Amino acid sequence: MKRESSVLKTTFFVVVFLAILASSCTNVYFENPVPQRGERVLKMPAELAGTYVLEPKAGETVSELEQVVRNCIRIEADEAGNMLVSGESRLLAKDLPRFKNVLEAQKREGKVHAYRLTASHLICTVKTDAEEGQSAGSDEQHISLIKSGPWYVLGQSAKPMWFFDFAVGRQLEYDKNSEGLSNSKWIDDADRVSADTAQLIALQQSKIWYFNTRKGDEKAWSLVCVQRESSEVLAVRWSNLNNKSAFLQRMDYYNAITPFRKEGDNRFVINPTDEALNQLMRDEQLFETMRLRKVE
Repeated sequence: MKRESSVLKTTFFVVVFLAILASSCTNVYFENPVPQRGERVLKMPAELAGTYVLEPKAGETVSELEQVVRNCIRIEADEAGNMLVSGESRLLAKDLPRFKNVLEAQKREGKVHAYRLTASHLICTVKTDAEEGQSAGSDEQHISLIKSGPWYVLGQSAKPMWFFDFAVGRQLEYDKNSEGLSNSKWIDDADRVSADTAQLIALQQSKIWYFNTRKGDEKAWSLVCVQRESSEVLAVRWSNLNNKSAFLQRMDYYNAITPFRKEGDNRFVINPTDEALNQLMRDEQLFETMRLRKVE
């Protein structure tokens, strides 16, 4: 088993974003795709294209490493107008001295034994944790720094997350295969990935995009809602209850907007009108929300 380096052990955005559709949190599902009067999306909205950094939430504690190495997503179209969402970590070129300070701090803490940092590569000798029947040791690890404008992209962090095939009505959710590199000789060192498939109905209303997905035999729909708050900021909301205990305390209020039908301990199903949906999605105490700021 490959042991993880501690030098760049940070909350990578892919992990956060995949929690939208695969989470142990309390989920809200929809009986039907929403909004009811939405216009079908057949191609990727041009307004969404770009590379974005994840904005910390108000009051969120951000480590020195997370201030320097930023979690990003890239939204782009293929030739047919379908949409690929991928994740990557980035480092501003001007922050290389701060990055070196982080490495020095890791070295003082004993997590990094040695490192070699250039404008295109980081090579580290890092401490590894003890495993069953083995003592702690060290690994030689490498990260590529790929220049992109004022940024460096950490090459190994770039990963596809979702592909939205609007014409077919299908969403592919990618996961890097634990077996590592493909054994195909077509492209050397290509990563092996697997993909889960879900039915997709993408709708638009008033410059808000609603991505309704349903997997396998599931009868109800999950929802990711994307809204442009400005030319630089996207607000992404999804149907996980932000605070279950607060929701239960205000359940009468929310049920007055639209009935919430409980199905199991961590599942509610709703069928809101468009007016009720808009009221619910504006309530940041109800659904999870993250904001993305455009950098490219």
